[in-house]
Amino acid sequence: MNSNIIVELRQQDATVVNANGDYHCQLSKDITIETGDVVQLSKAFIDTVKEGDINIVDDLTLTIQSGVYSTDWIQLSGNYIDSAGNNVPCNVNSPSFKRFIPYLGVPAGSLTGFSNYTGYQYKINYSGDNEPSFTITYQYLDYMERPQFFHTTFPALDRKVNQIYTDSFNIVAKTGSLTVVSPSTSYFAEVGTTLLGPVGSGITNKVYSPFVFTTQIVLPKGVYSPVQLSTYISEQLSQANLGPNTASQNMSKSKFQFAITDFDNGKDNPNGEVNPSTGLPVALTEQTKFITDDGSLSYVYTANNPNFIGTSQIALEYDATADKFNWAYLHQPMYDATNGTNISVRFLRRGLQTNGDVVGVAENSGIYFNSLTAKNSNGVLVDFWEGLLGFDLNAICVGTSSTTNNKYGLVGIINLSEPLVSGVNSTSGYYGLDAGVIRGASTWYARQTVPNTQAGINSTINNTNAVYATETLDLLLNKFSHYVLMTDLGFINNNYIGSIFYRNINGVISKYYSYGSYAMCETEGAIQYIHTGAPIQLKSVHIRLLKSDKKLDVNLGDDNTIILQIIKGSQGLPPVTAPKKA
Repeated sequence: MNSNIIVELRQQDATVVNANGDYHCQLSKDITIETGDVVQLSKAFIDTVKEGDINIVDDLTLTIQSGVYSTDWIQLSGNYIDSAGNNVPCNVNSPSFKRFIPYLGVPAGSLTGFSNYTGYQYKINYSGDNEPSFTITYQYLDYMERPQFFHTTFPALDRKVNQIYTDSFNIVAKTGSLTVVSPSTSYFAEVGTTLLGPVGSGITNKVYSPFVFTTQIVLPKGVYSPVQLSTYISEQLSQANLGPNTASQNMSKSKFQFAITDFDNGKDNPNGEVNPSTGLPVALTEQTKFITDDGSLSYVYTANNPNFIGTSQIALEYDATADKFNWAYLHQPMYDATNGTNISVRFLRRGLQTNGDVVGVAENSGIYFNSLTAKNSNGVLVDFWEGLLGFDLNAICVGTSSTTNNKYGLVGIINLSEPLVSGVNSTSGYYGLDAGVIRGASTWYARQTVPNTQAGINSTINNTNAVYATETLDLLLNKFSHYVLMTDLGFINNNYIGSIFYRNINGVISKYYSYGSYAMCETEGAIQYIHTGAPIQLKSVHIRLLKSDKKLDVNLGDDNTIILQIIKGSQGLPPVTAPKKA
């Protein structure tokens, strides 16, 4: 009479646990496996309770390169300078309410190894009429040696043999780094065009670029919940690092918060630049130029301006509802004018005139990212910010646009910052319909008139225009469809053939079938083993639960159970046919 034997293999009963999902179970009783016996998966319960956690397998050094800006709503004096170099009156009655970014003027002598490229030349090798235009994509290393891309259009030309076409632009790049990415060389050959190379020269004037600050923190290896990870990074980045700081009027030595006075002529460069010959700090040689993020205006703050620039709060958060990480605070909020305790939106009249239009100011100042990178303990780049946290670095990181010359009355080359957009590459206070309702003891329901004062009206808010990751955490961590059960019984030799040849595969467990925090399956995923030959003793089983890429899932919990079914008898064997006599 045939009978079945059920073998329960629980990780929590295992004699040896190499890792969650990789364990050895010693059976309490030996089982004899005879010819005709079938060994197959009966049920599987895989503990995915920790699947939402992030496993950092090595210490990571996180490097953040950032810039700062100040929102222009405070009292100013003097003149703005527009892009054409014209004076625009600026006083207490005409704040621009724009974001101003400080620019560092770098002398030509400090840019050894860089060139001012003004174009790229091509040679036409055949005659033709009305040839179609096409897009050219260039790549180069900018003044921070970051890869940058830009596009131009090769026009439709009546082409002639030996005609030289120059694609004109104006950039500052590391010498030799400017290349054509697309189209391919074979395409240029098809249209009878030869790439001659870039047109450029050494740099003879100053180059103005946004100040860039570098901050590094170490993320220790370990398993983090999303909240633990975001909290740790936020705490590390927001440390004040109190200590002697004679160059600043604020106590923090953070690279995310300064006083505008830190950018005054004669002060040590706030980005920490040191003369390599003397080891001494390099001082600024002129009053810093501040240019709006939209490129419309330039301004020079008067010396000893004590106002903050940068952010007083920096917070990476995890939104469980959206299942996404987000930068909630990269700005210094506005606070109410009465006691300064509540985050608010400040409503001001443009020009502070009775009939002027109303402007909502949602941040005092802030920071933006130039680049976000991570390296392991061996110095190898790790895909952390995009691959693990889901941020689109092309969107969140702010680069510089094509270089322009002699704008804002400045003589030299200017690398203009890309625009800052709240919720895309910067944060600010969020103000919706309710923010315009000013709550008072008896007048909260009445329409408010914004007063003709610099204080304006403050309305408390409790939300921000945050910068969200584009990918959900679940999608990032669980980009595989099924588990593969590998059991080493000491004698099973099932073949599992894919791109690699595997043995000892006893089941495929779909992630689709789940209950609570467990992935489950029954016999539908089983791969049978039918024994033939001399009887053998089953004493122990080595279980390995692998992802579809045949790697161990490091985010499993410890409550994994595999149940095997041993069907005794010959019903699993095909019918035996006696050989025919000759």
